Amino acid sequence: MKKIKIVRFVAIAVFLMSFVIWGYTELLYLDADVTYEYLKKKVILTEDVQEIQNTADIDKPSDYLNIDHEKLRDENHDYVCWLSACGDKVSYPVVQSRNNDEYLHKTFFGDKSFVGSIFLDYRCTLEDFHVLVYGHSMKDKTMFRLIADYTNEAFARQNAYFYLYTDEGRRKYNVFSVCSLADTELITATGDPDAGRRRAFIKELTEKSLFGFDITPTEQDQIVTLITCDVKDDSKRIAVSGVHCEE
Repeated sequence: MKKIKIVRFVAIAVFLMSFVIWGYTELLYLDADVTYEYLKKKVILTEDVQEIQNTADIDKPSDYLNIDHEKLRDENHDYVCWLSACGDKVSYPVVQSRNNDEYLHKTFFGDKSFVGSIFLDYRCTLEDFHVLVYGHSMKDKTMFRLIADYTNEAFARQNAYFYLYTDEGRRKYNVFSVCSLADTELITATGDPDAGRRRAFIKELTEKSLFGFDITPTEQDQIVTLITCDVKDDSKRIAVSGVHCEE
């Protein structure tokens, strides 16, 4: 009888601990979501403000975001640009540190969180031939979770474009490759590779893509790759690559 009571006590304790952990995790998700939504309201200007600040905005596409880059830099000097993808369902500031570890578990405001930030590879600049951008794939569909859905061909074709917003304006990228790769197999071409390396890089991205696209970059084009965890296999990464195209 005593043994049964002990077992019941242990079972109840495990249940309560699991409930506490679940609740804490959900609170962390909510806190991160609120943090980034608050940030968007502060730095994405309304149409009225856009009209006052820049009458040229009337010629911009209806889905164009007017980002207050100065305010973002005031909040965090590591800010480099704003990323929008999947019909603006993925919409976050991009930061860059001296390594690829700092923002894995730190928000844009510097708070510790497993949600982390969207960040640029420390080896890249926004002017490089190949730019890598990382983000976590969160179960509540935030951060780069929708980027993982590019493994669905219909989804990939419906969300064929993503954008980087800089001080100079909006850069548009057309998706031409979706790869599922082991973490150690990520395809990169950082720095200023020569024409031969660029062609080989493009060929590898195209050949390893889960499905084909009607567009093939050249060695003169810029390529941006969005990288996140494969939700079906923690040992793999989803790499969505887009080529810079004219607005």
